[in-house]
Amino acid sequence: MQILQRMLACGNEWGKIQEEVLNKNHLDAAKRTTAAMPMEQRSVVSTLYTQVCFHDLDPIESRHHLFFKCHFSAEVWEKLTRTVRGDRYTTDWPNIIYLISETNGDKMTSFTIIYVFQATVHSIWRERNQRRHKEVHSTPVQLVEFIDKGVRNRFSSIVMTGDMQYEGGLRYWFTTRIE
Repeated sequence: MQILQRMLACGNEWGKIQEEVLNKNHLDAAKRTTAAMPMEQRSVVSTLYTQVCFHDLDPIESRHHLFFKCHFSAEVWEKLTRTVRGDRYTTDWPNIIYLISETNGDKMTSFTIIYVFQATVHSIWRERNQRRHKEVHSTPVQLVEFIDKGVRNRFSSIVMTGDMQYEGGLRYWFTTRIE
């Protein structure tokens, strides 16, 4: 109960109590105690629990950490894009945004990296939500396979519509998948 009272008193100052909350025994006790709390207080405690990374139990969940500093998401991102980006590969969010927004590159590479980025962000966010709601978890390898299949399907569907602009897209994607 003492930790719970400190959590409510600290509000959003998560760093002061992070180590104690991450201790499994304290966390379980605090969760059991919240069941009898009024709803507005329960939401404060719930917010504190969910600020922890969905996989690492590392720092406060942030965009920079979740995409792609967390070792789980960094592994997924690397397996999908290291060969596409080559020497320009990065896991730093601002640099990724810069690289996908520049237009002076090859059209096929630009489309591929943008599509992979969108699919990866969506898949990691979906995985995060599944973990938060205690649903089935995926491994990084499973997530990479899922995204890879989605990219292949997208390139196939583009050709099926008659758009020949990305006709060699599937072949290009296969060449980036060789390790």
